[in-house]
Amino acid sequence: ATTEIYTLSLHDALPICVFNFSVTPPLYFGSALGTVGNTSLATFASKPTGRFTPDYFDVVINDNGSLATIPGCIAGNLYSGQPTTWMVAPEVYISAHSANHDVTQNYTQTGYRKLNAASVFAGISAPTSDTTKEGTDNNLLAVDVNLVEGTLNNRAGHPGEMTYVFSAADDITYVRSALAEVDPFAPELTFDLLATLEDSDEVKIDSAESFIPSSGLSVRYGRFWLEDIYGPDVVNLIMPLRAEYFDGSGYVVNPLDDCTTWADTNASIDSISTVLTSSGSLTDGTSGDEGLILEASSVTPGTPDDGDATVTYSAPTWLQGDYDNNGSYENPQGAATFGVNRGHERLIYRKELR
Repeated sequence: ATTEIYTLSLHDALPICVFNFSVTPPLYFGSALGTVGNTSLATFASKPTGRFTPDYFDVVINDNGSLATIPGCIAGNLYSGQPTTWMVAPEVYISAHSANHDVTQNYTQTGYRKLNAASVFAGISAPTSDTTKEGTDNNLLAVDVNLVEGTLNNRAGHPGEMTYVFSAADDITYVRSALAEVDPFAPELTFDLLATLEDSDEVKIDSAESFIPSSGLSVRYGRFWLEDIYGPDVVNLIMPLRAEYFDGSGYVVNPLDDCTTWADTNASIDSISTVLTSSGSLTDGTSGDEGLILEASSVTPGTPDDGDATVTYSAPTWLQGDYDNNGSYENPQGAATFGVNRGHERLIYRKELR
């Protein structure tokens, strides 16, 4: 008998790893194998046999990625507890290799790639804490990273190589708690591609890889503040707002906050007055000459004209504060006092002489 081996190939330079075996036995006593009296030679072929697999995958971090600034912010401000995502998503190159370290170029041909996005995603370990920054308990600050499966595509012009890009739907949030009340810091988060990353043929990466995304961010432990105001009961009062952050010793105005918005729909008042339509965005951390507009108490029927009113503002969770030092977060409040003469705005000092 003779054995003929046929190698299927996509083109001469790139043999693929599946074979068909066929045999054509000679006539046996004048007859073809398996027949009586049939003198025509019969050829028998096997089903596709093989697949040779790569020995390992090599991983290269092409782009560490970078964390995004908050939409609308011109400066790199991020509050503890405020979610962010990627400005540039991390990108990883993955290439199939033979045992002698050559790129297995045919691996990415249609039908032969057994690595998919889900397999890569399963091999990614997200950080649970910052790499270097500690909280008030001397433990690394906790971070909540929610990753979504990214995309895996063949790398154009590079047979045998693939590109995995992290998802734009990923979100990253530093956990806000009393332990995170620390001075501002630049985030440093380590992502790992585990050595267990493998395709469905159980071909693994040759070694684990890690990367730290870059950022121009300053993570700040913040809170919102309403300024107390007073004035006569016949004019509207304006209550300014500001964003503050903890600088290591106390709270100061946050000049990096150019994007936090405010609106009357988030404010309520307990008595005397009502909150009129007003809204805006902080500049250098404050509302400036603008703020919540409180209607003159003298126009509110059925209530006294003079007295105090408490304004409560529903702030985002990352700008709530422990204003009463009871260990829990609450919305900021400000006091408005109607029926007090403010005097001339240009008067700096007045003294009574006898």
